[in-house]
Amino acid sequence: MQKKLAFFLATFVLSFCLATTQATAQYTNAIGVHVGAPAGITYKHFMSDRTALEAIAGAYFGVNGGGSLTLLVEQHAELFMPNLNLVYGLGGHVGVASSSLMLGADGIVGFEYTFDAPINFMFNVKPTLGLQDRRFMFTMGGGLALRYILN
Repeated sequence: MQKKLAFFLATFVLSFCLATTQATAQYTNAIGVHVGAPAGITYKHFMSDRTALEAIAGAYFGVNGGGSLTLLVEQHAELFMPNLNLVYGLGGHVGVASSSLMLGADGIVGFEYTFDAPINFMFNVKPTLGLQDRRFMFTMGGGLALRYILN
């Protein structure tokens, strides 16, 4: 586990160092699916060339099943080529799991690629810290997002 965490941190730091701050939004609005934790619908809207607002309405399956709404403010930095961006940001979530209210803060780090076609793909890691069942919990979520670019 420590080797995986060290690898992830090293990759993130290297990517952040190589990223340029001249990322330009290649689209304004996109909608699609998010597969992972949570699994659901994702909608992304760029407010400026580098800053986007993302909403994920998702569901959790299994013993602790439930649903949540996550809102994130994300920064984008070009990485190696114009279509590839490093994405990082913060936000919050509210939801229900195991019949108890969830409320907390979220982070997001990922890589986003926009194809020449109106399609966008993102791999992300989404740590969360929140209150559930009268106790604080830390969880690691994330997944893959595939979006259709609206404009």
